[in-house]
Amino acid sequence: MSKIDDIINEIIRYLDGNDHSNTPQIRATIKIYNQACIEVNEQLAESRRLIARGLLMDARRLDLEMTPPLSTRAEKLQLTDKQYACLAELCNLYNYEVPPK
Repeated sequence: MSKIDDIINEIIRYLDGNDHSNTPQIRATIKIYNQACIEVNEQLAESRRLIARGLLMDARRLDLEMTPPLSTRAEKLQLTDKQYACLAELCNLYNYEVPPK
């Protein structure tokens, strides 16, 4: 299991659990998740720009030169709408930066 898998699993356990305490551990975990989301969104935007310019092979290369591929990374970071809403609410409550969707 990769580090991002561990981060996602920790966030899901936190969201699904009854204890939504503001702890240094969850703050750090959400910060890492947020940074990963920002990075993947930037890479997806670059891929969209390449596609818009008709550079499909370059966009595909961008996807595949990452491990795991960009498409897989984006899919792993997806929370359900309910999970994301809960995370956003808790981030606002505790003054954490809300991760991009």
